[in-house]
Amino acid sequence: MAFATGDATFRAKSEERVLELAGGAKAIVLVTHDMEWVREYCNRAVFIEHGQIAFEGEPDEVVALHRQHTVDDKKRKAADASAAGLAPVIAR
Repeated sequence: MAFATGDATFRAKSEERVLELAGGAKAIVLVTHDMEWVREYCNRAVFIEHGQIAFEGEPDEVVALHRQHTVDDKKRKAADASAAGLAPVIAR
């Protein structure tokens, strides 16, 4: 698991605390864009788009759908930019 905020010490302490909480919990709701975290730690996943549940299922299935959606969205945005006469900027 990796946290994107704080220094290395803070991230390590945060990770330790989250895992401690998870060990004693019956359920945890994790909101993240870190798909590896979802694959590693979750037993169910929900893909939410525009405030609506788009898909719910096994983490590997939801992660694959999320990744494909991300690729498709970038392609759509690039096509929209080109159609508007703009140079598309594609981020990783």
